[in-house]
Amino acid sequence: MPRFQNLLLVLSAALAPAAHAAVITTADGVGADNQVMGLDGQNRHTLNKGGGSNIELRNNTSTPGNNFVGVLRFDLSSVTIGADQTIEATLNITQNDLETTAATINVYGLNDGYAGGADGLGAEDEFAEAGYTEGVSNFSPGGATDLRGDNAPGFIENQTGVDMIDASLTTLLGAINVPANSPGGTTVSLTGSAALNSFLTQAALEDDVAVIYLVNATDNANVAVLTKDGGAGPNLNVTVIVPEPGVGAMGLGAMGLLIATARRR
Repeated sequence: MPRFQNLLLVLSAALAPAAHAAVITTADGVGADNQVMGLDGQNRHTLNKGGGSNIELRNNTSTPGNNFVGVLRFDLSSVTIGADQTIEATLNITQNDLETTAATINVYGLNDGYAGGADGLGAEDEFAEAGYTEGVSNFSPGGATDLRGDNAPGFIENQTGVDMIDASLTTLLGAINVPANSPGGTTVSLTGSAALNSFLTQAALEDDVAVIYLVNATDNANVAVLTKDGGAGPNLNVTVIVPEPGVGAMGLGAMGLLIATARRR
């Protein structure tokens, strides 16, 4: 029996896929982290906050301009992935302040390969995935290439709450739960999401750019998270799953034959 158990262990190890891990931050390559805002009488949708040490995720369903949405861009060019491989990932964000109210942060991915276009509101055209710069100002008018609410791809600046994200251009990847009374420095995560894994796998195979929106889905709640300028920006823990060569050819039948042989012995 010990010999049979040892064979099972060997077979399990042989059939287990290999994995390569990496950490991707918003400071890598064309990565970015910014905050975009809705349209109101103060024209907040024209302001840029790319130079801030934190971004606010604020929900106020009565006033579009008082909705603050986080935009993250990750450069996946350092991730080597083949056509038969997949990504498993965890998205991490770190709180800046004590959060007294529990909140749910919806995570959306901008559909891969979005090339930009008119936003339908008579303002700026929307940028492509990698067509914008983060900007360096803090609640000041952004430059021609800086990301703002009026040119953010897939962002509808005259709506409120989760309706600010264009459902035709984005995919819901999951949600991050922020517990009540969680102190500054707390890291909260989205993990085990098949939608996030699929989204990042496609992005890594296609154009190496992944744009992610963080939207507070809890009305009258505000969650501030650190940016790369704040020293602890959002990051992705990425693992590339590599199938072992020959596993498919071996098949379950061959494995069963080996086990049966071991039992006879």
